[in-house]
Amino acid sequence: MAINPSFFRHPVVMFALGAATGIMAYKYRKEIMEAVSRASDASRDFMLHQKESLNDLLEEARAAEAQGGGHAAPRHDS
Repeated sequence: MAINPSFFRHPVVMFALGAATGIMAYKYRKEIMEAVSRASDASRDFMLHQKESLNDLLEEARAAEAQGGGHAAPRHDS
């Protein structure tokens, strides 16, 4: 027996899905907030690391330009 796709557009089904989603979100709200907080901290750390790397790269380019006036050699560190 296949479920007709229009079944999911029925108002009672939509209400039930919304209620179930709300109940699950309320039940696991602490875990959700912890996961969001960890993701936020990780993204902030990533952005700070990228900013630091960019600043280092700019300093190297300026130093190479001041010394020889040419292009800086590309970095190959990981």
